[in-house]
Amino acid sequence: MRPSIVVRILAASTGAAVLVLAACSAEREAFEAAGPRPTPTSNAGVPRPTPTAATSPRPDIAVRAELPAPAGPTRVATTPTAATAPTAAPLTVGSSGPEVDAPPALPPAAAPEIAQDAPPEPGPDAPAAAGAAPLTVGSSGPEVEALQHRLVELGFIAAAQDHPGVFGAGSASAVLAFQKFEAIGRDGAAGPETMERLAAPQGRRAEPSSGIDVDLARQIMFVHHGGAVAILNTSTGNGETYWNPGTETTNVAYTPTGSFSVYLTVDGDDVGPLGTLYRPLYFHGGWAVHGSPSVPAYPASHGCARLANADTDWLWSIGAGPGTEVRVHESL
Repeated sequence: MRPSIVVRILAASTGAAVLVLAACSAEREAFEAAGPRPTPTSNAGVPRPTPTAATSPRPDIAVRAELPAPAGPTRVATTPTAATAPTAAPLTVGSSGPEVDAPPALPPAAAPEIAQDAPPEPGPDAPAAAGAAPLTVGSSGPEVEALQHRLVELGFIAAAQDHPGVFGAGSASAVLAFQKFEAIGRDGAAGPETMERLAAPQGRRAEPSSGIDVDLARQIMFVHHGGAVAILNTSTGNGETYWNPGTETTNVAYTPTGSFSVYLTVDGDDVGPLGTLYRPLYFHGGWAVHGSPSVPAYPASHGCARLANADTDWLWSIGAGPGTEVRVHESL
């Protein structure tokens, strides 16, 4: 390499070094002019951001952050928020006061959405207030007598079977029929909902006619007589499969729909392979309207339309018999 080229390279390198040294010297002078650096302090009091639904790695943390703070004294949070950090001191050894004794406040539990959206399912008619019992079998007094009068006035005549002012089996049957009519909780006891509906019934009635109309959906029977309509509690086919020892066949317990008429009656107990029918009125094959000691709030028979024995006696007393029309409906 020629000496002139070496001289130029050395000169360039020396100039660059001088520039770097000059820059470093200027930075140092500025640093020293600024004075001594502050001593590092603890970051214990620096607030941390509250997790949000967008940043929190756990969804449940974000949910709790959105709940309203409970009322009353609470412990000071171990992780203060930006609003409380400057004034709230952490509790430690030697701390005292109500904050130390107070139990930790928990956020109120969020109610499940289904409890807000879903309507309550039919169930027993609850008392109106704590200590207030519904009127039921065994109750007595003027309230029971007023209840019986109102039920009979609306056509639920089974209530007239009991002594006035005494809640017996007839009143229970009438209340159950009314609850089915109104499509409310079925328990045979007159609680606040039943009493409220008795004041202003909303149920659908059968059109004026003659004979008997059976409503399978609501499990009630409309009996037309003398220009009036009586409404009785009934229980029809439960839809289950059963063995018939009389015919040695497997059958389904259903009540046929359609228009029929009574063709045969038995004034007394009619004992058959599936049980005893009290004073049956046969309207189609082996199907009948008959009395039974059990008439629950739901379909329970092999297919017949059950009535309480006392209701069956009343049906016979108004002249139901051969030729009486029986219409069975899916719904009325």
